[in-house]
Amino acid sequence: MATKRILQRAADEIGLAPVSFDVVIEPSAGPSQPGQITLIDLGNALPESCPVGQLSAASGKAAVEYVLRACDLAVQNQVDRLSPHP
Repeated sequence: MATKRILQRAADEIGLAPVSFDVVIEPSAGPSQPGQITLIDLGNALPESCPVGQLSAASGKAAVEYVLRACDLAVQNQVDRLSPHP
């Protein structure tokens, strides 16, 4: 659960080799292939609205939406567990 553009920005900032994302709608569409990051892209956070290392309303809102969507998937038995990270 993430926003692809935010993850891509982070990968670029740390100099990670080109990252390949496998964007899916539902968890059952995974798993990813080697070298890919599978994610459900909520597309709810614009990098320009979520500055790195700073608090912002947009970042907080996106984080809450990620957790709520993950909880919805858990309640629907579409995922086995949740593991939220900053």
